[in-house]
Amino acid sequence: MIVDVPGATPSQLVVSLGKDGNAYLLNRTNLGGVHVPIAQAHVSSSAIIQAAATYRTALGTYVVFCGNTTNLSAFRIGAASPPTITSVWTVSQGGSGSPFVTSTDGTNNAIVWGIGSEGNQRLHGFDGDTGAVVFSGGGPNELMTGTRRFNTGIAARGRIYLANDSRVYAFTVPVPPIVLINPNLLPGGAFQFAFTNTPGLSFTAFATTNVALPLTNWTRLGAVPEVSPGQFQFTESQATNTSQRFYRVRSP
Repeated sequence: MIVDVPGATPSQLVVSLGKDGNAYLLNRTNLGGVHVPIAQAHVSSSAIIQAAATYRTALGTYVVFCGNTTNLSAFRIGAASPPTITSVWTVSQGGSGSPFVTSTDGTNNAIVWGIGSEGNQRLHGFDGDTGAVVFSGGGPNELMTGTRRFNTGIAARGRIYLANDSRVYAFTVPVPPIVLINPNLLPGGAFQFAFTNTPGLSFTAFATTNVALPLTNWTRLGAVPEVSPGQFQFTESQATNTSQRFYRVRSP
């Protein structure tokens, strides 16, 4: 795994995880020949056979992995010369899935997601810095089937997607009520409105001249940009010149 650690010497690293339970740091600008690693540490009591993930927070650069158990473990790479390896937390994810990570802007609110593959078959979320439980798998409607240890998830447009046997599961946070505010007719005929909601969610705007029509018959205008965290604003550059026009937003 390629990892950059600002402030470390060297800072451009390769992280290698082994079936011996060790983590190795290599200088990726000097990989010629046979050398000892610039750092190594025993980070797992079992063989590491799954894909790992890396992320960065205000506290440092992390690598998280699943060993040959149901546990997720994270270690932090210290910005030193040479860089160091420090185990930070270990939690149970109830299965053998490979982890993936989300954040609101690349460094803040990092969440490590684990999958109870071939185990409890639930999605689990953990605080990236502490391993504290953020999402514990949900209720009956969040139970999956056919999970496999070689599958991981992806995050897109405010949702998490997991592909298992014969189906794809999508997870999202509950969406607060969407109340459109600040309607404004701009020079040139454009129309603009705004609303606040959960940061990072994805929304789509629709319009019609007949509010009684079902949403399937409304005109899809496009995605609503998030102009700042939790603040959304949409502009229809060529609003139809009619006596009345109605707008609606849904997620996604």
